[in-house]
Amino acid sequence: MPRMNCDVVAALLGPPNSGKTSLFNALTGSAEKVANWPGVTVEVRTAVMRLDSRRVCLVDLPGTYGLSGSGPEERVTRDFLLRERVDVAAVTVDATNPEHGLYLALEVRETGIPSVIALTKMDGVEPGSVDVRGLEEDLGAPVVPTSSMRGWGLGELAKRLSEPPRQEPLRIDYGDLEPYIERLESMLARCFDRHSRWMAVRLLEGLDWARRLVEERCGDTGKHVLDAAEEMAAEYRGRTGREPLEAAVSARYRVVEEIVSKRFRSRTEAGLTRLDRLFLHPVWGVAASLALLALLFLTVFTVNTGFPLNLLLDSLGFHAAARMLEEYSLSGILGALFDTLASLVEHSIGGWLGELLGQGVIGGVGLVLSFLPLIVIIYAVFGALEDSGLAARMALAYEPLMEKFGVTGRAIFPFIMSLGCNVPAVFSTRILETWRERVAVALAVPFIPCQARLVVLLAFIAAFFSDNPAAAAAVALGIYLLAFTVALLTARLATSTMGGREEELGVMELPRLKKPSMRVIWWRVKEATIHFLVRAGTVILVFSVLAWLASSFTPSLTPAATPEESIAAALGKALAPLASMVFGVAHWQAWRLAFGFLEGLAAKEVFLDALAMVAPPNVKVATPADAVAYLHLTLPQAVSVLVALTLYMPCIATLAAIYGEFRSLKLVTASLAYSIAVATAAALLVRIALTPLAP
Repeated sequence: MPRMNCDVVAALLGPPNSGKTSLFNALTGSAEKVANWPGVTVEVRTAVMRLDSRRVCLVDLPGTYGLSGSGPEERVTRDFLLRERVDVAAVTVDATNPEHGLYLALEVRETGIPSVIALTKMDGVEPGSVDVRGLEEDLGAPVVPTSSMRGWGLGELAKRLSEPPRQEPLRIDYGDLEPYIERLESMLARCFDRHSRWMAVRLLEGLDWARRLVEERCGDTGKHVLDAAEEMAAEYRGRTGREPLEAAVSARYRVVEEIVSKRFRSRTEAGLTRLDRLFLHPVWGVAASLALLALLFLTVFTVNTGFPLNLLLDSLGFHAAARMLEEYSLSGILGALFDTLASLVEHSIGGWLGELLGQGVIGGVGLVLSFLPLIVIIYAVFGALEDSGLAARMALAYEPLMEKFGVTGRAIFPFIMSLGCNVPAVFSTRILETWRERVAVALAVPFIPCQARLVVLLAFIAAFFSDNPAAAAAVALGIYLLAFTVALLTARLATSTMGGREEELGVMELPRLKKPSMRVIWWRVKEATIHFLVRAGTVILVFSVLAWLASSFTPSLTPAATPEESIAAALGKALAPLASMVFGVAHWQAWRLAFGFLEGLAAKEVFLDALAMVAPPNVKVATPADAVAYLHLTLPQAVSVLVALTLYMPCIATLAAIYGEFRSLKLVTASLAYSIAVATAAALLVRIALTPLAP
């Protein structure tokens, strides 16, 4: 968004769970939403508000506890404040938990950027318990009490942002660091103007990003300033026996404690409720969280697709009820609707054009919309859990386990959700607080078998293990254990590779329990729906059309009379040597498996349809099991194929979700390459290990 289009650039920042997102939505509900601010990777939402005759560009920066750290969220927020011409900063401070927000507010006020403090969640504190005027005196900035749920203070805050206040930087007393700060401040004045004192403190703290910024801004004098800062820091350590960083942070926290004790009188602390005692219990908390998650997601997926209740009904002999549940689920109804529409278009137009529009375009739109009910319901559930305070308690139960793999307890939500579908699992990484964790979990969850892969697993079991229940159970359990192990190790590898501060893990606030707000739930659902349709939906549609073209045309671009003549089959035959090597099968089996893997990119259950399409003429395919039984695989070969199918490239929709969520072709490419490598190695090793055990 060009800077010239904004009369005022207002940066909105605050720690996670401080009500920042709700405030942004409340302020900009009907405003014009625009793309990310140029040059950033972490999501930075922007909206243009027209206040009187002024265009105010409100920039929602990532949630962060401070400005000094090296994490992506802190880096993006800090760089935006220092490099863009920010006219005013609005810092959210949660009135029910002011300690976290006030530390960030102090840092922003020290920069000298004109600031307004948005005191959020005022509906959650007792009237008169906050000394707003005294808080303004302490911070030297306007303080606006707000409640996004009640609409309190929104007009006043918007007015303050459209007319940025004139302010001097806040000066915190750093005690025995002051002589050094003053000397560095005078040296930095020509390079940083209003940020000079703030930068002087950061240099004494020894922060690498501060040193790089001084080198960039101060030119030839930068080295002299940096050398002087090192000498001063060494002198301070020798004189006091303390690190300058420790002294500076302690000074800021001391100010925060003083402000809280003076200005937040009669704060009410909610006692532990029965739900707290249950979900925070070291044993029962894990069980209760897992039970609630299972119940919620089973309900969501049953309503959307019939899975997994349809499998249970089938196993109990209620086949008609299972089929009816699938047919009249939301995705079943949508699928039938688009199948009918596609058939009408295909027959009315005819030829390859009719097939392209019917099967390719309309089928692709149907595929996109088939995910929509799931996205809507999942985000409604997440919104309710998050806003009620239950999500934090459930995540806390899994914190010790998930922390071992480099992520927080919140990662359990996308991991469990992946059992139904990887697409909403990728989108649900938005509930995670750091960019590093979001990327790590997005790379990990596609390894967890979704319901489509379960369908293929059941077909293999029916085809090759039906006469050996023990082997069938061992294979099914082994596949799931392997998948979850690979997913968790992937998260650990990703977080280790990307680096970052380990202390970010384990920071989890426990909000008060309350009745969820329908307004908050609506905001989450609306945002997720638009995000999916715009970012992922278009990619899914394009790739669905490309997949249809690959299955319907020959390499010479003429309509394929049979699937064996198609581009996809040609690619399958080209990949046959690799399949033969990995699975230990003959050429006639290898190219069909490769064709199935390629077709399975559209959706993993299509693997079975693809094998059925290229079955030899003398083979009758009446059931999903028949689609794989004609390959006559041995036990090691069958298990090897299942391992590869579980771990190899995510389906088109999941890839589109990763791209739509992170807007990074590099990340999508990394996911593809990594998953192919892992699947190939795992499948080969499993076949080699099982071969001596085969009869």
